[in-house]
Amino acid sequence: MNEELKQNSRGAATMSAVQRSSLEKAIDILVYLSVALGVGLLVQVYGVLPAGVYFSILAGWFAYLIAAILLWRGYTKVYPVILVLAVLTLLVSLPQPAHFALVNSAQILAASTFIVGSAFQICLIVLILLLLILRRKR
Repeated sequence: MNEELKQNSRGAATMSAVQRSSLEKAIDILVYLSVALGVGLLVQVYGVLPAGVYFSILAGWFAYLIAAILLWRGYTKVYPVILVLAVLTLLVSLPQPAHFALVNSAQILAASTFIVGSAFQICLIVLILLLLILRRKR
């Protein structure tokens, strides 16, 4: 008995019987995990990177935090924003040769953060695109 998700004018889910799909739940969990991993990243790079770079990472993390809070509050129209954040994260992160050097070095924590974070972003891109395609078909 799948009930249609009712939304108010702001795109927030109303309190009447919200039936979230497994796909949406998986996306939400990946967003929450990305925020948590971002905290670890911020701790790792504090004092290592120049202040401008650190604050740009902090700004990106803050954007993810806001998106996570909106998801938690039931705003379903935030998925396209998260898609953009995931693409931007990969566009900034993947071209950096230093990030790939971490994988070849003995810095296991930093390499793991890079690999897991990139995997989260790729999963988010795939799952959100799938969700948007499925929504269009309805």
